[in-house]
Amino acid sequence: MADERSDTTELDFTDAELDMFGDFTEAVQRCEHPDMEKYLARCPGSAAKMRPILEMALLMDSAVTQYRRKYPHVDLRKLRELVQKQPGKEK
Repeated sequence: MADERSDTTELDFTDAELDMFGDFTEAVQRCEHPDMEKYLARCPGSAAKMRPILEMALLMDSAVTQYRRKYPHVDLRKLRELVQKQPGKEK
């Protein structure tokens, strides 16, 4: 039975959506606590599509922040490299 799911790729997003997402995630990384609704207003026809993606970006940032607080000695970049080098893991 074929997998009916389709993977979302960069091609599934408009330039405006990608720009908005990039600006939002950069603001999150700068700890600016961006107003999601203001960013979604930049692409009003895409709000339903983009809201869960922005919410996930916030959750991911929160998880990384919590991990760094709990394990300040761990370099997440090196950890990612180790995980990617595991047998069976391909980029």
